[in-house]
Amino acid sequence: MASLYVTSGTETEGPLTRQALKELASQGKISPRDQIREGMSGTGIQAREIPGLLPTLKKSSVPSRSRGRKSRERVHDLDLESSPLLTIEQKEWIVIICGSIFMGSLLLIPLIQALVNLF
Repeated sequence: MASLYVTSGTETEGPLTRQALKELASQGKISPRDQIREGMSGTGIQAREIPGLLPTLKKSSVPSRSRGRKSRERVHDLDLESSPLLTIEQKEWIVIICGSIFMGSLLLIPLIQALVNLF
């Protein structure tokens, strides 16, 4: 049986048995981005890619509102660490758009004042 190693940042823990790895995961000591590998060297895979290793979030007990035909849509479990609600590119676009709106409003104020003074 090969020994398992967990790498989190610059720290590596191991050798671990499969059971010890599962216990660490159930205690929340393994994050979805930690690398798991067999043996002392080589590249590993992220912990979130190992089926059944990490606990998943429970489904919400709050009933969802009906949305026409899609009222029976099924909500999937989310792993917030591995699937952010917004990507970095989306956040950048939000900042650009909000900044543009703000700067545009600053430019409109003198224009509106000039129009008011005309009448």
